[in-house]
Amino acid sequence: MSETNYLYFGGSGIPAPPYKFTGSTLWSFLLFGDEARIRSFLDRTLNAATKPGRFVPVLGNAVLLLQIRASSLTSTVVPYDGYGTMAETDIGLWLPVRDTVANRLYLYPTYLFVDNWLALAAGREVYGFPKTFAAIDDQAPALVLTTLAVKTYASDAVWRPSALFQLMPRPEQAGPILTDSGETLTQGATDVLERQADNLALVEQVRVVMQRAASMLPDLGGFALLRQFRDPASSLAASERSVITVMPHPGLPQAIGTFNQDKYAFVLNDYASQPIAADLGLAIGAQDCWPILWADLDFTLPLGAMLGD
Repeated sequence: MSETNYLYFGGSGIPAPPYKFTGSTLWSFLLFGDEARIRSFLDRTLNAATKPGRFVPVLGNAVLLLQIRASSLTSTVVPYDGYGTMAETDIGLWLPVRDTVANRLYLYPTYLFVDNWLALAAGREVYGFPKTFAAIDDQAPALVLTTLAVKTYASDAVWRPSALFQLMPRPEQAGPILTDSGETLTQGATDVLERQADNLALVEQVRVVMQRAASMLPDLGGFALLRQFRDPASSLAASERSVITVMPHPGLPQAIGTFNQDKYAFVLNDYASQPIAADLGLAIGAQDCWPILWADLDFTLPLGAMLGD
């Protein structure tokens, strides 16, 4: 079969990957959900597209809250690299998972929100990022994410812009904590969390999480993504369903540091359309959220690949 080229045209076309992100800042936070619910979620998503039990959580009940703000996003492919740049902010909940067949560590996005419709379309169609359009207000004193949601499913229910979650207060960048002292990124994150933790039980839980993560570092696989498209000839079938893997190529951080708060309040609201609590075991309402690190770094998102058997 001959190769079928993507038909690019103005207004609805997606510039060609790979994509380059510059002027980017990453904020990372740690939440704790429920491991049984996380495993169930993996079985209904990634494992349903591959084989039962293939992907398992490697950090128990740990859930990562990551925000990336890029001032410039562009294609790296001629002629699309000359079409201009755009800004993007996305925030979402990620699970560190292990592929038991390939013995690799991946980050799997479960709920992901973005404020740029073109980045949403490219993320979903090219790679399978589960991006949803949202308004992300990350000005002090709180980060507030608003997206279309419905409280309960009913025939007369109306989806409206709703505050799905908040992170309070807005973190402020502190001075760099990793220098030429020889600290690894993992050890630096462990030290930060230990200094900020307010009880021994959390310290031990974080230590176990970081030790598990460190043991997997030689087998990093990047992102694991579930990409699927509905079959227009069927109400329930998918015309394509596959797991895509992609390894981002980060540059050296221009700056890296910790936050000026010991912990934050992550406030999750209850909506049937986004059952985050049921899927990941997070609590409805306010819960502790621990900052890990922030970093200013640029990166490229290269071409992806379908996961093999």
